[in-house]
Amino acid sequence: MADLQKGSKKLLNAWAFYDWANSVYTLTIASSIFPIFYSALFINQVEKVVPAFGFQFKSTALITVVTAFTFLVVSFTSPLLSGIADYVGNKKSFMKFFCYVGGLGCIGLYWFSLDHIYLSLLFYFMGLIGYWGSLVFYNSYLPDIAFEEQQDKISARGFSMGYIGSVILLLINLASDYGSIKIGRMTANAGSITIKANYAGITIGYDPSYSFRFDLDLEYASLRDSDGFEFTKKKIESTDKYYQGYYGSSSTPNLIKINSDYGSVTFKRN
Repeated sequence: MADLQKGSKKLLNAWAFYDWANSVYTLTIASSIFPIFYSALFINQVEKVVPAFGFQFKSTALITVVTAFTFLVVSFTSPLLSGIADYVGNKKSFMKFFCYVGGLGCIGLYWFSLDHIYLSLLFYFMGLIGYWGSLVFYNSYLPDIAFEEQQDKISARGFSMGYIGSVILLLINLASDYGSIKIGRMTANAGSITIKANYAGITIGYDPSYSFRFDLDLEYASLRDSDGFEFTKKKIESTDKYYQGYYGSSSTPNLIKINSDYGSVTFKRN
């Protein structure tokens, strides 16, 4: 592939479009989606604390400490690495390295849980250091790819492309509907049901005269509107929740068995 000349339109657009993808991290992950997800991990805790590194941290304090440590690492390593990159002439290799580290860290956030807090924080650290580390080398490319009279314009274009890309993905995430399962009304002689679902909210309507036992195994989900339920077993551990009990008669043969990941379960008496 032919080398692109400094100041060429294709080269400048390529530089700006990196910001299109890069800025998604700060708005969609760091500012919007991940904080909501992280807060939800402590929804059933009164004190909202997590043990780590031999201490008991408040939920927000732990993330703040890891974030501060990451910026400390970036502040010490960036001048050293950028100096090496300028001397050797391999800025692209360093930029790719941090980009891939950040990408792997973001992928790893899928498995973020309090039960594996050290691995989870490692993924968070990788995402953060990957973003800021790559940004150092990304910004340093501007004088190399654009003439002085072009730099203000292309820098502004990079910022605008970053905002546009971030907002588009955020809107897609907020508007996403992964489906739902709805049962309008379980009557007195409805019998038993078994549901296994992922990424789907489950709503079950039932007649007040319908007695049933329930066996609910939930992960990253919650139980809603359980008025009148008698619990014989209730186990809540971080993101995993297990409920067993009955509504009405404890000797009823009717059983509602649900296994749900990332989809809350709602019961509605009607």
